[in-house]
Amino acid sequence: RMLSLSRFLCRVATLVTRRPKLIFVSSLVLMSCALFVARNVKVNSSRTETYDATHPTMQSLRLVEQELSGLFPLEIELQSDDPDLFYQADFVRKLAAFQRFALNDEDVLFARSYLDLHAEVEPSLRDLLVENPSESLPDLQGTLNTSRIRIQSAEAEMGYSAFVTGDRKQARVMLKIRDEGTYETQKLIDRLNGELQDLFPTGSGVQFQLTGSSYVNTFAMNQLIRELLGSLLGASGVIFLIIVLLFRSFRFGILAVLPNATPLVLTVGYMGWQGYDMNASNVIVFAIALGIAVDDTIHFLFRFRDEHQRVGDVTQAIHLALEGTGRAIILTSFLIVIGLAVLLFSQFIPTRRFGELLIVTMAGALVGDLLLLPTCIILFSKATNITPNGAAGGAEKESSKPHSPSDSSTPDELVSESPS
Repeated sequence: RMLSLSRFLCRVATLVTRRPKLIFVSSLVLMSCALFVARNVKVNSSRTETYDATHPTMQSLRLVEQELSGLFPLEIELQSDDPDLFYQADFVRKLAAFQRFALNDEDVLFARSYLDLHAEVEPSLRDLLVENPSESLPDLQGTLNTSRIRIQSAEAEMGYSAFVTGDRKQARVMLKIRDEGTYETQKLIDRLNGELQDLFPTGSGVQFQLTGSSYVNTFAMNQLIRELLGSLLGASGVIFLIIVLLFRSFRFGILAVLPNATPLVLTVGYMGWQGYDMNASNVIVFAIALGIAVDDTIHFLFRFRDEHQRVGDVTQAIHLALEGTGRAIILTSFLIVIGLAVLLFSQFIPTRRFGELLIVTMAGALVGDLLLLPTCIILFSKATNITPNGAAGGAEKESSKPHSPSDSSTPDELVSESPS
């Protein structure tokens, strides 16, 4: 088996040295396709994303949404310096219009405000809350005044303080929404904000603010995921600097960028292909993917530098580095994949998704480090001595020819001399 692996690595090395341009272009095409598919990946996190659709918890949630008012609140806080504004006819008509707008949205299951309580003591006010309110309330202001007087004696029993503060300067509209994820919730928030701005523009005397656990969760999760992605980019920059300092070569740092990006790009492309969202647990996979790719990259680059300093030829050094480090890279990747495969049988979706994406990441890291990295070294090294057929023996013959004075000044700028 080890002999078969050695033959496989020898064939990989031969392919890399003979067809570097083909491998490089093919890799770019593959990564471009992955990025194209990844356009469907959106930042989205759901509070029920840990369950399958057939899980009893999800079935209970859907039953509550269908038969009751739902579980997830989204609230609108209204403020005014005028304690009588919330009981003026013009404002009440606008508030009723907003409630109708919200209830017509497919993501809103329930809407209630203090106007519903007034409709309990003055049924004629219910006309304001139906789809097409009639003009049967010519004296809406008088009706509101009457209901306000009637409701004062039953405020505690009706829970009136849950919708209007005692000083009558703050009111609340309570919505219950579906758990469609932060992406759809953010779109709903934008729609509601737009309607509120139309109804209560600047100067109307009313200030509004969306709040509630659904709003806070949407904002916090989106911010968390974006910060994790930003941290990943920052870590990539730090790793680039470390490689530059470690090898004392800016060119090595540049060459390491594309192979290290390969598993990340392929993983996000796989997510787009499978329809997965970018949530907090998936972002963590990218951090692990970057660490795995960098580990293999540094392993290969160290071996290549040592072999190049020993034999003095890029092509032969690539062969020796692949045969020397390729076995370790493949075996460790295989063992990690075997360990991660256990997670695929988990009923907990984040755990199962974690193992699935990391397996894809390991495959991408192998492509980047065994194919793309040596290809980049061959194509972008100024001291590449590859003969037309790319064979190592041809490179040795080429290196045995007498060099002109200009040729003698072609040491590999890619590889820094190790300190004595």
